[in-house]
Amino acid sequence: MIVDDCVIATGNQLPRNPAIANMDFYSSPNYFRNPWNEEAVNVENENLPVLIVGNGLTMADTVLGLLEKGFNGHIVSISPNGLNLLPHELSEQQNNHLLNNFVDNLPLHEWVNLVRERVNEHRKNGVSAEPLIDAIRPYTQTIWRSLSDKEKALFMSRLRHLWGVARHRIPMDIYEKLQQLRLNGKLTIIAGKLIEIHESNDKITVHFYDKKLHQNETISVSRVINCTGPETDIARLENSFLNSCLQKGIVSQDSLKLGICTNIHTFQVLDDNGVPHPHLFTLGSTLKGELWESTAVNELRTQAEKLAGQLLELIHSNEVKNSL
Repeated sequence: MIVDDCVIATGNQLPRNPAIANMDFYSSPNYFRNPWNEEAVNVENENLPVLIVGNGLTMADTVLGLLEKGFNGHIVSISPNGLNLLPHELSEQQNNHLLNNFVDNLPLHEWVNLVRERVNEHRKNGVSAEPLIDAIRPYTQTIWRSLSDKEKALFMSRLRHLWGVARHRIPMDIYEKLQQLRLNGKLTIIAGKLIEIHESNDKITVHFYDKKLHQNETISVSRVINCTGPETDIARLENSFLNSCLQKGIVSQDSLKLGICTNIHTFQVLDDNGVPHPHLFTLGSTLKGELWESTAVNELRTQAEKLAGQLLELIHSNEVKNSL
């Protein structure tokens, strides 16, 4: 196929397979790398638990999917941090006083100190800090782009999970449902790391390190569902169009391997020499390295509208040239 212009809008990639000693397990029909596939939550065996790897929004969606399909067995979620999801509470609070301190190039440590200060103020007054996080949200792209590569790497290693918990909250009714499942012993959340997974006969044996107990543990499950989040390193995408473009130098990645290097004003993809491609564009999740927050509906809508306008201008310009 030959085209005049191309827009890379591939959306989220499948999650990366967690590192374990026996990687052959991932060819098992009882391993579901794609948690958004309906088949992942079609469980017939309720005698053994279902293991979910990951403890974020996709985990919550998968638990709800299992319940909707009538699963009444035990669900276990394991993740490195075991951080609990927080509920989204409605509030009339405003945090304009935080925004008064906003500057484009504030260092990461000063942002952390500023937010910590405000959170402590809220807690002393017995007030939720949720509106504080919401007040930062419209500025996260600007903050991210003002950080150095070193600061971005520090954020990813030290603060990413904490921000994810504070930022990606769930509706109160969903939160209460998950909490009730935990109280009823239907849902167990573990902070730990997978070590090994073996399948034999009618069960899967999972060996993991439990951070709370400080020891290795073993659990038998019927299936494993990967909810660790989309892969962002396109060099890891097997037999993919994006990987091929990367190998040929047509596209390049940011230093953290979060997405595709792009001119965020024109959405033109940058090649391995940093030169914008005149006919290759991208938007959405591939801009995570450039913008960090680039998956919400409002962001996607804004990007698509702006890029569509540019493409229409480009098409019109080409039509005028061809008519001369």
